[in-house]
Amino acid sequence: MLFLLWLVVPLLGVLWFLNFTTFLKNLKNGKNTHNQNVLGAVLTFHQTSC
Repeated sequence: MLFLLWLVVPLLGVLWFLNFTTFLKNLKNGKNTHNQNVLGAVLTFHQTSC
């Protein structure tokens, strides 16, 4: 359980942040954001289920 709190949760937070910044860059440049939307939903679901 301690492993989950110290390693997995911060790692998911970093992945979520990187996905969010990529989403904002793509949104600003008018590119497709579907992949970032799906990945963000999966990461958010995983973080709330831990």
